[in-house]
Amino acid sequence: MFPKSRVIVMLILLPALWLCPAALSAQTTVHLMLGDFNSKLAVDAVTAIRTAHPEASRSLHFEIVTSRTIDGASPAETASSPRSVPAAGIAVAHIMDRRLLERWKPAIRSLQGRGIKVYAVGGAYGKEDRELGLIDDAEVNRYYRENGLENMTRMLVFLLSRDCGFAGEVRPPEPVPLNGIYLRAEKRTLPDFAAFRRVYPARPDRPWVGVTLYKHTVDSGETEAVDAIIDRLEASGCNVLPVYGYPAEKAMEQFFFDDQGQARVRAVVGLSLKVGLTPQRAVPILSRRLHRSGPARDPDPGPAQHLPLHRRRCRRGLAGQAARHGGSYRLYDPAFR
Repeated sequence: MFPKSRVIVMLILLPALWLCPAALSAQTTVHLMLGDFNSKLAVDAVTAIRTAHPEASRSLHFEIVTSRTIDGASPAETASSPRSVPAAGIAVAHIMDRRLLERWKPAIRSLQGRGIKVYAVGGAYGKEDRELGLIDDAEVNRYYRENGLENMTRMLVFLLSRDCGFAGEVRPPEPVPLNGIYLRAEKRTLPDFAAFRRVYPARPDRPWVGVTLYKHTVDSGETEAVDAIIDRLEASGCNVLPVYGYPAEKAMEQFFFDDQGQARVRAVVGLSLKVGLTPQRAVPILSRRLHRSGPARDPDPGPAQHLPLHRRRCRRGLAGQAARHGGSYRLYDPAFR
């Protein structure tokens, strides 16, 4: 026979578990269905949360879902618990890739059946998403529109705090310029050339080379190829001005020329330029005598093939990281004839 006191304790605990089945789950699960192109960003955001909140995040379990994992154990395995047992957690789904979203639907419905809210980000939210039960939350989309690692991390902390009682500091979205300059050393962006010059250790006696890249390259954190090119150019004795924006020509106008129309850069490495697709935009600015001082002029663009174009394959000797990405870059410099 058990002592009478132990019988009393058991009678108290068992009804408590019966009334609160959510107590059976010791963890809060975060399902990140952000697509393959955001997988590194998702991993980095999870790392940032665990680093900033080592104790509070011990109760968090993260499921990062990609096109490869959706047909395996995640998140279907996580979502396969009996529906009678409510689950604590949140889910975020990127709705731009409709084919991938179609493959996610069974897992999404299973998560919703267990009481987990699934928020939609990216893409255009419409009737199909509403019928699927995806939530179009204005505050969540404020974070996602600014994008980048900091805002992805803040978005998840915001959702966990609001929906799951997570003990983390909620901060508003950090504004990220639509057109900006990438500061390689600190992995962040700056809004103008003056701010860049204050922190970039430029060598006054060395030439400047401009690099154009996509904003998503910075947002996703997948900058290895760009970083390798910047490092190689700097090792060769150049100052490097990496810029992003849409269209790329607008970013070039904004950052590669000063207020008097004088060029800041001598050459351009065009990672985001589409000369063949939109020559009417790209050719005029690339045809300027970027290596000379004086007011910039728009010459007759002529056919795109008349541009001095030097294509370099990124091998290990030139840019090891870029080679692993199978990348290449184009160097535009009117001085090369």
